[in-house]
Amino acid sequence: MEFRLSATGDYTGGITGYPATEPASGHKLDTSSAAVNKYRGLLGMEHANFKAWLHSNNPAMQVVSDYDLTLNGVAVALNGQSWNSLANGPDVVRVTPDWIYYPSMDVSVPLVHAPEVWSMLGADPFGEGTLPDYGGIHVGLIDSGIDDTHPFIASCRAPGSIPHDVFFSGAGLYDASRLLDNTHG
Repeated sequence: MEFRLSATGDYTGGITGYPATEPASGHKLDTSSAAVNKYRGLLGMEHANFKAWLHSNNPAMQVVSDYDLTLNGVAVALNGQSWNSLANGPDVVRVTPDWIYYPSMDVSVPLVHAPEVWSMLGADPFGEGTLPDYGGIHVGLIDSGIDDTHPFIASCRAPGSIPHDVFFSGAGLYDASRLLDNTHG
C-alpha cells in the first residue's frame, strides 16, 4: 500500500523545512545526506502513524516491510482479514493486493498437444531422432527471475531437451548478490 507523501527518491520539495531529495538527472540518491535523512524521518512518522492506526483498527494485521526510497508505503500481512479496510488508514492513497501464486500444472506440453504440432513440423522434442535445421534460428529469453534448478523447469535439463544455457547480467558471470531469492535481481 502507498502513502500520501512522495518517496524519498521522488520528493521535489514543497514541505517547509524539508529540502528536495530527488537526485538530479543522471545522479544517484545520496542516502547519507542530511536532507534525505531528515525527509526519511518524516516518512517514518507517517509509517508510525499508520502502524498505530492498524494496531487499533485491525490488530490481526501486521506490517511486514517498510518502503521509503522508491515507494512510500508498507507491506501488510492480512492474517485472514480483508484488505479493503486498509484504504481507511491515515494518509493511505492506494492499496494493491498481492498474492503468492503456485503452479497448478507444471507440464502443459501434452495438454496443448504440442508434441503433435512438433511432429507435423518435423521437430523431435523427445530426442528420438534429430531436430531439423531451422537455419540457425536462435531464441533468447531474458528473465532474471528464472531459477534454472527449480523442479518446475527440470524438463529443460532432461536428455534430448531443447539445448539452453543460463547467463547472468554483468560480465556473463554469476553473481548471487544480484539475485533476490531467485526472483528478479
